[in-house]
Amino acid sequence: RASTVHWRFADVSGRQVVLEIINGQPRFYENKLGVLTNSPGFGWRLTNRNNYINLFSGGVAPTP
Repeated sequence: RASTVHWRFADVSGRQVVLEIINGQPRFYENKLGVLTNSPGFGWRLTNRNNYINLFSGGVAPTP
């Protein structure tokens, strides 16, 4: 299986979109992060990012 190919487009204001073709269908994503990834697809990367969004380094106070 070939990896997913991504294209990133930006305008002069800095707004970016990502295009990827999945099963012959174009998919566009707003790219507010300004990053581009390899396979798996960009949509998966956005979903996976949410798993880590509230993590921080350091300890957590115990709950009584």
